[in-house]
Amino acid sequence: MTMMLWRGIALIAACLCSQLCLGGAHTIEELLKEPRVRGIDLSPDGARVALAFRSDGQPSDVIGVIETSRIGEPDAVKRFALGEKEVVAIDWLRWATPSRLLIGISLTSRVPKLSTRTKGMPLGSRVYAVDMDGSNPVVLFSNSSSVQ
Repeated sequence: MTMMLWRGIALIAACLCSQLCLGGAHTIEELLKEPRVRGIDLSPDGARVALAFRSDGQPSDVIGVIETSRIGEPDAVKRFALGEKEVVAIDWLRWATPSRLLIGISLTSRVPKLSTRTKGMPLGSRVYAVDMDGSNPVVLFSNSSSVQ
């Protein structure tokens, strides 16, 4: 019984200590803010990392492919967007082969006034296959939103 009591006290102390080390409470805005990093995946051969993220001030997500053997060099990261006219939110990304990515996206209109939502009208989703440098994009699946 006393061993369990000491473990409980140690757990509570660790939790309290971690709160003190991590800083103060977060604001509502911080908690509800969209994450900058949308997805990350390591290529099957371990040579590259694909990263989906939102740049500050940009409405659409972009993809960066990092050569793991060249980390720290200025040109180790290749960035590209999918070239859609609408706002692109990357839902997921996975490596299909060591040089080709599968990317699932959601599309919304760039004109927020078309709907009651602040982010624009949902237009649908797509699944792309694309080379690691953004070339040769192919839409594998596509659907339209039934919102009227």
